[in-house]
Amino acid sequence: MIFIMVVGALYCGLVSGTVSAILANADAARAAFTAKKNGIGLFLKSQKIYGSLYDSIMKYYAFKWIRTKGISQDVLFECLPSSILGDLSTINYAGVIAKAFGIKVKRKQREDTLAQNLTPLERKLSGKLEKPFFQETLRKESLQQLQTDPGFIRLLAGKIRLCLFRAGDLIFRRNEYGSEMYFIDKGEVDVLSMDEANIVVTLREGQYFGEGSLLFAEKRTTTIRAATNCDLFQLSKDSLDEAIKYYPNVCNEIKKAAERKRAELFKASISAKNKKNALSADELTKDTGYFKLYKDLMEEDYKKKHWKSTYRKKFQFIDFFEFLFRYHNFTVDPGNPFRVVFQYASCVCSVIIFLTVTMAVQDIGISKSQFLNLSISLGGGMLQPTTYVFDATVYKFTMVLEYIQLIEIMFKFHMSYYDDNGNYISDYKSVSRNYLFRKLGFFCDILGSFPYGLTVINMIYGKSGERFIRVLVSVRLGHTLKILNVFNVIRNEEKSIATNLLVIRIIKFSLQGFLLIYVIACLFVQIVSGSEFGEQTFLGDFLEGYVKDEWYMFGFYWTVATYTATGYGDIHPRRFFEMLFTIVVMIATKMHVIYNMGILSSTQTNKVSLQVAFEEKLKVVEAFMTDLNLPTPLQNRVTHFYNYIWTRTKGVKTEVLFEDIPQCIKTDILSRVCVPLLKKQQLFAHLSETFLRHLSTKMKLTSYTAGENIKRRGDVGDRMWLILYGRVKVFGPGEKSVVHLVSTGQILGLHLLFGRHLCGLTATALNYVDVLHLTKEDFDQVCLCYPIVKKRLYKRITNFASVPL
Repeated sequence: MIFIMVVGALYCGLVSGTVSAILANADAARAAFTAKKNGIGLFLKSQKIYGSLYDSIMKYYAFKWIRTKGISQDVLFECLPSSILGDLSTINYAGVIAKAFGIKVKRKQREDTLAQNLTPLERKLSGKLEKPFFQETLRKESLQQLQTDPGFIRLLAGKIRLCLFRAGDLIFRRNEYGSEMYFIDKGEVDVLSMDEANIVVTLREGQYFGEGSLLFAEKRTTTIRAATNCDLFQLSKDSLDEAIKYYPNVCNEIKKAAERKRAELFKASISAKNKKNALSADELTKDTGYFKLYKDLMEEDYKKKHWKSTYRKKFQFIDFFEFLFRYHNFTVDPGNPFRVVFQYASCVCSVIIFLTVTMAVQDIGISKSQFLNLSISLGGGMLQPTTYVFDATVYKFTMVLEYIQLIEIMFKFHMSYYDDNGNYISDYKSVSRNYLFRKLGFFCDILGSFPYGLTVINMIYGKSGERFIRVLVSVRLGHTLKILNVFNVIRNEEKSIATNLLVIRIIKFSLQGFLLIYVIACLFVQIVSGSEFGEQTFLGDFLEGYVKDEWYMFGFYWTVATYTATGYGDIHPRRFFEMLFTIVVMIATKMHVIYNMGILSSTQTNKVSLQVAFEEKLKVVEAFMTDLNLPTPLQNRVTHFYNYIWTRTKGVKTEVLFEDIPQCIKTDILSRVCVPLLKKQQLFAHLSETFLRHLSTKMKLTSYTAGENIKRRGDVGDRMWLILYGRVKVFGPGEKSVVHLVSTGQILGLHLLFGRHLCGLTATALNYVDVLHLTKEDFDQVCLCYPIVKKRLYKRITNFASVPL
């Protein structure tokens, strides 16, 4: 017997451990993605970035989790050989590349042909070139060379990356420099007017935009915003340059075209600066076409207003119906506070109704003693699950909840949602159809919320109270369907990356456990009430002298003791059916506890998985330094730095923190941090916001612990440092005396951006220091786009005093 008990306990432990391991592995991707999201949130809060930008970034990562489950394109097919990867890329992207580049290749035509339907005015307003850009920049011989060479398309297709945008996110802004072009695979984008108040053109699937910046490194001519959730294929200038370097003739022609375009832009900027008067209306019409576009829009608006004034005088009721239609077709965003409160209030109502299904009504025209005798003598059929005796107040309260849930059904027709692809669906027609036909939708709600008690309410005035109770409790069993919606809400919350998974799963486990105990206790009462007086049952001698509501307490006590595997034997089965029921309950409750304990332990394990991985990395670093016999002080410095990095950023490198975020959002983040500090510097104070935003995208964050050298005397000076937080000491040649003390907001080594040389001084962190550094190479790259600003900076640097190195 002891051997069987030990083997059983070990087997139970094995099952529990296996379940925990399986669930932990299933949640590993979520844990890694959550850790990165938390690291980004920690960085944003440390830089005091809150408000709409913070919310937009968090919502973007929640959207990205829905779409990709945290897996990037770079690692999705990393195990495949290059031949298969080349075939995949060519099949996916050959069509859009050939279309944009003007290369005639055999490919499957897409159904959407919006690019061929755009008028010349719309193409110009969209910032697009008049023709596919290889047809504009290459000679006929070079174009034929690419058309006869299948390797070019294959090479270029391998450089394209998928980029996701939420509805309402800006893809790029007007007058900012960019180096990417985009191909629309799914969704729609809006081309905005100069003041970003109106939509000029809407581009759909199969269209492309941004080719001017890709080829000529010119400013964005328009602001483009995602109209819906979009899947865009992105091609960067670096990827294009890497592909065309194998075609020298094509590369030279593109470079010459870019130089000509850059010279034209430079001359245009000089002439615009020298002009004293604004451009005339004719010139605006000729250059942009906005005058004609707005004129057409005004005429269209006038016709609409004229129609309204003419016909609505005769049909005044049209305004009323339009008002009704507009307010009837509203939809509620998933993140709306009303939606959240409404959803959880509905869950609470559903649980209360589920618990009161087995409650009977006391005040039905008979005495209490008659009712108690009646409740005992009704028999043990499954159509009579009464376990409690309550007064009419409870029944009336549950009826009110049932009416509330009927009203809830009307609101659910207006609840927006995300589909399986992560697309945000907010139009009323799609939202209402989805709720009407989906599983656990309208039909499940109407069956679970229907006021069944009203169908038998007339029987309360009859002579047979027994029949009324039996029928009332039986018909109200339909309300148990509502509990499915509660667990559906919890399941959706588990999928969301924005919720605390551990808390959600604790709530789920607690609710499941309580309802399971409740149902088993109800079944316990049914078994006991189905026996005759004097018959040996669970309660044995306890049966006589107790009423049914007290039987339920005995059943609840027995169920909890069995559920927790701590039974005392005072209540035990006495008949074969009771033994069979007990075996089923023991197995079911044991498996429920094992499964949920596995879920909770795996959740907690994954919660600290990033910390465990970082500690393992630190152990490997320490072992490596020990093998190299490095000095103990140096080892302590390395260990101290790793501990600081964990405290500061949870081990996430700031250089890769925003590598998978859209460029426009990334620019907003970095400019929020860098631009205010750059404007405080005398050299950059009078420069344009566009230049400073572009410069901030090249700056990188680095952290130093107290006593660490930022730069030593004799090192190559190729960058400047902007102190974001902390203080830095600059030592003289002998490293004994402090010649400068640099604090938050000041620049160190500004002259190194204009001339590279060896550092003559040593800079050391006085305390924990965060610095933003900008290399000379990145600075020169930005200045290529702003030749006038570059000349001005090189002239002013000689008169500008900064802390040298």
